[in-house]
Amino acid sequence: MSWWHAGRDRDITLSMTLKYSPPREHQHSLPLRELVLLEETDVERGLSEQQVEERTATYGVNALPRIPRVHLGKRLLAQFLHPLVLVLIVAGLVSLLLGEYLDAAVIIAVVIIDAGIGLVQESRAESALSGLERLLAAQVHVIRDGHDAIIDAGALVPGDIVLLAAGAQVPADIRIIEALGTRVDESPLTGESLPVGKGEGAVHRTSPLHERTNMLYAGTHVVAGVVKGIVVATGEATEIGAIHRLI
Repeated sequence: MSWWHAGRDRDITLSMTLKYSPPREHQHSLPLRELVLLEETDVERGLSEQQVEERTATYGVNALPRIPRVHLGKRLLAQFLHPLVLVLIVAGLVSLLLGEYLDAAVIIAVVIIDAGIGLVQESRAESALSGLERLLAAQVHVIRDGHDAIIDAGALVPGDIVLLAAGAQVPADIRIIEALGTRVDESPLTGESLPVGKGEGAVHRTSPLHERTNMLYAGTHVVAGVVKGIVVATGEATEIGAIHRLI
């Protein structure tokens, strides 16, 4: 890693500047040296225990937040408490009182069908959330304080140096430092049916997700090769975390 050790002293000013820019979503476009400075890490030794403790306090655990499961009865009742649905219910009752039985029947049928559709959609969303939670890896190989270690993936923090090999599940969003014959199945995130080749070089800032060949994303799988990288986002800050929030 001569590119890292050479000229380290003159990078201090650059490091101070990068603490305030650019935003994390542009880290795929940064030269690797600048990213290392921004994350305040060491590609050979990794983070110190003190840094890990500080970042855990700042970023929390590397996990998607668990959504409380709501009882079926409460979910069904909630379908009828929407303002527009309440208006329909009132309109149905008025029609019934006026003797407009056909209109009343149609309105009540619409309300029941709408509630059924809403209940099915919520159930599917809950299943999707459970599926996303299962995509995160359980353990990961890291370098900390110059030593290799296997830790719970939930303990990862931005700046950690991770090592992955074929068969590994990607535990966080990671910028690649070194890659050898690396191919990744990104279908859970992008829908791509074939594994994607990965490498070290920076890509253009506006590159869409599926063209960021220097990045690994949480929830995807390494299917070939080996790779070393820097964690740049964990938990809900990852790309799969963004999908979790939308759902």
